Amino acid sequence: MSKITTRLGDNLRTISRVESVGADVQTDATKTWGGLGELPSPGDLVGVALGACILTVAAVAAQKGGFDFSSATISVEQEFSSGAKARITTIRVLASLPASVPADARPAIERALHTCPVGNSLLAEIDKTLDVEWV
Repeated sequence: MSKITTRLGDNLRTISRVESVGADVQTDATKTWGGLGELPSPGDLVGVALGACILTVAAVAAQKGGFDFSSATISVEQEFSSGAKARITTIRVLASLPASVPADARPAIERALHTCPVGNSLLAEIDKTLDVEWV
């Protein structure tokens, strides 16, 4: 189990300590919520977590096959609803993966993209797409 402790700083900035590694992560409320908007918002970190998770599981699959995955990137776009019950409504993910991976190894890596625990934890109501390009 992972433990994260979050405290409130000035101007709606939060500081979260990831206890297992002793690292701090800071966020700002967006300007529309009265924050400074100088740092990623908590909503932004959902996209960060999703992109990092997808890339990690794909890289593990590539590594098992002995493939260089260092040029792989994941782009995440999110849309939010507004109002008192604001939430993420849409997430679009683009996986740009190295064309140097042989065609017969690609299906296993593409399947791995869908095994990310963060993505599997998102609400079913969120409109999610994951597209892959081999570049």
